[in-house]
Parts: sequence; structure tokens; C-alpha cells
Amino acid sequence: MADDAASNPSEDVVERIYADGIAMVQLLGPQDRLLRVVEREHRDVQVHVRGNEITLTGPADAVARARALVDELIALSRSGQGLDPADVGLIEAHGTATS
Repeated sequence: MADDAASNPSEDVVERIYADGIAMVQLLGPQDRLLRVVEREHRDVQVHVRGNEITLTGPADAVARARALVDELIALSRSGQGLDPADVGLIEAHGTATS
């Protein structure tokens, strides 16, 4: 589900991701360590988390890249894999950690 302004690329888009059924501490890491890595790697995207909803706001291409990373983290969390900040860096460098 997404609200976006794709018709005007100069406007920010808002993308909402629902991580239902996932413990957010597993997804975001203790003390939000994984969330901080996502924010650091995608400085042009604002990341807000409330409950199990993650909202990404920024330029469409930047939001799409951040969304791909968050989707990958969700898939890894659902598979039961423990994650740490180094895993987020590997996903960013190679595009996936599930293949």
C-alpha cells in the first residue's frame, strides 16, 4: 500500500510498509541498531516507525531503494534469521541476503 506523487518526480513520495507478525525488535535490532543503519544508508529518506508500520518519505527513487532493503529485512526476519548491522551492509552492497 503506498501513497505517492510519482506523477511529479520533484515531490516526495510516502511509502507505508506493514510488518505484521514480526517482532519489531527483531526487525529493527536492539536499541534500533538496524534502523539506524537503514537511516544512515538512505540519508535522503525519512524513516518513521510506529507499531508495526514503517513509513518511508523522500524522492521516489530513494524510497524505492530503501523499500527494497526493508522488504529484504522483513523476509530475513520472517525466515527466523538473526540480523545485525553488518547484515544490512551486506544487503546494501550485494542487493540480497536470501539468495
